Amino acid sequence: EGLIDIQNLLDKNLSEQAFSLIAESQKKAAQTENLELQLQLKLVEDKLLVRYNRQFSNEQILKVKEEIKKLTEQINTELLLSSLLIKMKQSDERRGVEESVPEKEKIFLEELMKNPVFDKTDLLRKKGKLIAHNVMHVGNMLLKRFPVAISHLQKMQALYTDMEMDTSTTINYLSNTNNLLVLSVGVRKFDEAERCLKILENNRYKNKRLEEYRKTLFSKNLIFFLFEKSHYHLLDKEIEDAEKYYLDSVIELSGNNNLFSCYYLGILNLGIGKLDNALNWIQKTIDHENTTYINVQAYCRIVAAIIHYEKNNFSLVESSLQNMNYFMKKNNFSEIVAS
Repeated sequence: EGLIDIQNLLDKNLSEQAFSLIAESQKKAAQTENLELQLQLKLVEDKLLVRYNRQFSNEQILKVKEEIKKLTEQINTELLLSSLLIKMKQSDERRGVEESVPEKEKIFLEELMKNPVFDKTDLLRKKGKLIAHNVMHVGNMLLKRFPVAISHLQKMQALYTDMEMDTSTTINYLSNTNNLLVLSVGVRKFDEAERCLKILENNRYKNKRLEEYRKTLFSKNLIFFLFEKSHYHLLDKEIEDAEKYYLDSVIELSGNNNLFSCYYLGILNLGIGKLDNALNWIQKTIDHENTTYINVQAYCRIVAAIIHYEKNNFSLVESSLQNMNYFMKKNNFSEIVAS
């Protein structure tokens, strides 16, 4: 809108007013760190300076050209960082399939993270810094350097708290909080994980889309958090509350995303002796559609057999084991069955 107003003033030969509006628009763009708009405004200003060059000194004209150069460099740096992130995420596709990182991929990731562009991170706006830290987070996570990956996620979270939170930025902030929580649990930093969990629990949004996303992340991460902490102690009430919150979230039981929540709830209920509940969630895991984690579904068939045994349903134990054998052979797990 500002650019259109500037053009309208120029069409009426109101150059002085156009320069004033450019200065005002540049100030607003700088406050919101909108580099793209700043660059557009500087290019318009440059054209005006050339048109009315007799009114301005060479120093003034060169200063604007230098500012255009700096803005262009910043934008190009961010574009390079974005392309590095895309390349890195291509490696992320193997998560859940390969446990170890192939040597060729290690070299590839190391080279990406040594790119000279990272030397310019401190000169970038907040958006650029977020991209840079995200690249380093993904790279270090894939290389299983989890403490380093966590440090970059923490730096991202600090940046988000100092930004204007529109819908898109808030979704990224919640996603960042989710990633930080998961990695923190993975390295047994439960205090940091619990801090992230509190953010997901206590933040509230009027925007329906944001609120549903927050509730989904909280319900799933609460179950994951309790599952990992259950290695140390089990609290019946916490598990019951987590199960209720998850059910209230009305999450679709399809895809990799929600399979583990069902699995965790099954194991948690088994741990506190609620066999019917445990069997219900284990069966939901088995019935899950469109998932690549068929190894988890195979294991759940074994767990179902164990639960039936605990309930003295011996005929169902045999049925579950036969089902497991069929499933594993069908999915080329015959070597495991034979062993």
